Amino acid sequence: MKEMFGLSAAQRDVLREILNAEGKGVERVAVFGSRATGRQRPNSDLDLVLYGDIDEAVCARLWTLFQESSLPFSVDVKSYAAINHPPLRTHIDAVSRPLFVRSGTGFTTVDE
Repeated sequence: MKEMFGLSAAQRDVLREILNAEGKGVERVAVFGSRATGRQRPNSDLDLVLYGDIDEAVCARLWTLFQESSLPFSVDVKSYAAINHPPLRTHIDAVSRPLFVRSGTGFTTVDE
């Protein structure tokens, strides 16, 4: 399986497993920031935006689980609905690219 956003298949599996376990209300997940634009470095963090009816406690729990996981980089998690900073929304609208979508009982990778 090919790399997407500088993420190996194994790293995407870790993300998917956490989302499947704790992503209540999340319908889709997109990447923004340097990984979405192709300007990431090996130590770049992963910026995720979550879409759906998401409680802030879910975002906090996902953030904690991502930090505690085996991923070799930090993961920043934002609920799109909770973003009140217009420049950040504009950036996300302009550069975000889909990563996962909920399909049945779990998340599947969006192939580009």
